[in-house]
Amino acid sequence: MLLTELVQTSRRLAETRGRLAKIELVAALLKHTGPEEIEIAIAFLSGSLRQGRIGIGYATLQAAKREHAADAPTLDLGRQSRGRRGSRPRPSAGRRCSRPTWVASRAPR
Repeated sequence: MLLTELVQTSRRLAETRGRLAKIELVAALLKHTGPEEIEIAIAFLSGSLRQGRIGIGYATLQAAKREHAADAPTLDLGRQSRGRRGSRPRPSAGRRCSRPTWVASRAPR
């Protein structure tokens, strides 16, 4: 599943008032979500990070932002989450990693 599908569903959920309509939106999303991505999708929709606090705020994300966005959505939910548990910038021997540099290095090319 592409991350953009999850984001669109999240936006529709925020705009929807009725509980049954929200259930239908989530059910439709989960129907075409792979078994290995369901836990990830639920965590995103509930607003909880599987990694816990990652220490990256808005200013860091802005500093790491590329000049040009991708032409089409390419972030795959499962691929982006694999191996990311507990993944965060850590200082190396004697020096600290620049967070914007670390964030930019983790983004897909």
